[in-house]
Amino acid sequence: MPESSYSNCLGASSGNATAYYLDPNFKLPQIHQADLTVEQQLGKSNVLTVSWLGSWGRRLADFRDTNLPTPIAVDFTVVDTSGVGPLANGTTFTTNAFFATTNSN
Repeated sequence: MPESSYSNCLGASSGNATAYYLDPNFKLPQIHQADLTVEQQLGKSNVLTVSWLGSWGRRLADFRDTNLPTPIAVDFTVVDTSGVGPLANGTTFTTNAFFATTNSN
């Protein structure tokens, strides 16, 4: 097995090399969901139902993916000869697209 020279790559530096992949103060994000339903029978054949749904998050990650290439504006034309889609046939819209990466990772 060949001898590795990786252990000498920091030979001229002083101190210890430390690499952090996440902030040392990183806290796990929290997502909470809740629901509440109250029903009350009104007479023989009627029911009143009141429902509430809730969802909230704390410490959610806020970051930018630096590996994405610069977005390219692309025009798309809708082809829907049946006319049942939400956009009319022939409508053109523009959106950003990420087709290729310039990163070798």
